[in-house]
Amino acid sequence: KDSQGKNTGAKALIVFKRVINARFITMFLKYYKTNFLARVFNEYISKLFIIFVYIEMMPVFHQYAFFSVPETWWGWLYAYLMWELSYWIWHYLGHRVRLFWCLHAPHHAPATMNLTVAWVHFFAEGYYTAAVQVPILMLFGVSPEVVAIILVIDGTWGTFIHCGEDAFKNGRFGWMEKLFITPSHHRVHHARNPLYMDTNF
Repeated sequence: KDSQGKNTGAKALIVFKRVINARFITMFLKYYKTNFLARVFNEYISKLFIIFVYIEMMPVFHQYAFFSVPETWWGWLYAYLMWELSYWIWHYLGHRVRLFWCLHAPHHAPATMNLTVAWVHFFAEGYYTAAVQVPILMLFGVSPEVVAIILVIDGTWGTFIHCGEDAFKNGRFGWMEKLFITPSHHRVHHARNPLYMDTNF
């Protein structure tokens, strides 16, 4: 038992050191040097417009929902799976359809993978994502309130999986690899090797 306790403590210490050594602020200052007004417009003002698009679109499609889903544990699970499906559809189209790739391509432009890559998007890409995701989610019974909460959760995790080797060397998280998209999975998606291009949507 003492041996197990020491091993657990050692692993916890390693994880703690990795978090400390992540240097997220340093990475931000190093990799994301951009004009302040450009960042404000692209990252904040554009997000407000996108939120407005979601708010305006959701009631329109929600009234035609095929059925309603209760806010139970399985209802939340269903809602998140539907979110993942709708996300996969727009992401797949974003890589396979030339017009949509023109909107999504700036996100794949950075040569180095790090947290700031999550913020590199063409401002109008959000309108296309809303146009794909909102009808699917609303027609299949996910409520606007649930979508709003999932949007925050997914946005936070979606930023995290862009962390680079400075933060987590191989980006793998053991058993979580089988259930969630991890930095390791997403690095493959952003890879430029012909073998890995357009994979791990």
